[in-house]
Amino acid sequence: MFVVDRSAAPGASWQPIRECNDATWQLYIELMLGGYEPPTRAVDVWSFGNRPEMSSQLAHLVTCGAKRVTMGWNAANARSGTPIAYEGGINIVTDGFGYPRAVVRSTEVRVTPFDAVTAADVAGEGEGDLSYADWREVHERYFRAEAARYDLTFDGTVELSVERFEVLHVVGQK
Repeated sequence: MFVVDRSAAPGASWQPIRECNDATWQLYIELMLGGYEPPTRAVDVWSFGNRPEMSSQLAHLVTCGAKRVTMGWNAANARSGTPIAYEGGINIVTDGFGYPRAVVRSTEVRVTPFDAVTAADVAGEGEGDLSYADWREVHERYFRAEAARYDLTFDGTVELSVERFEVLHVVGQK
């Protein structure tokens, strides 16, 4: 999430929300997070997937409790500028419109080849029919599209960050 820094003369400039002044941070907390203050300003703001529909569907799985694992292809994330997960990291998950839906904390992050993803990881993602076969088919298609988008090569040896997380707050709930 970025905000406009109007103090930058002569025009405006964009800066990450984590670097904004106290007044802007408090405004973000009140208007976007419904008054919930994350345990730190060092937050990453992002959405799941590569389409608004997917972002909204996966954010919903987080808020209803079905999704507690996500996976990112490290090379594609580096090319796109997507933050790399780390243990203890605080993240604001947005929907397909960019509105915050949940605040989560990464509890475990490990790097593993695509072919070594476990059935427990697949179940934790909470997607599809929860089977390994369904996960593999959908994620191969997704990562192949990412490979084409970022001029990468995808195969079973690419490194994924497998991130387990806990939900600290669902925006709109007390």
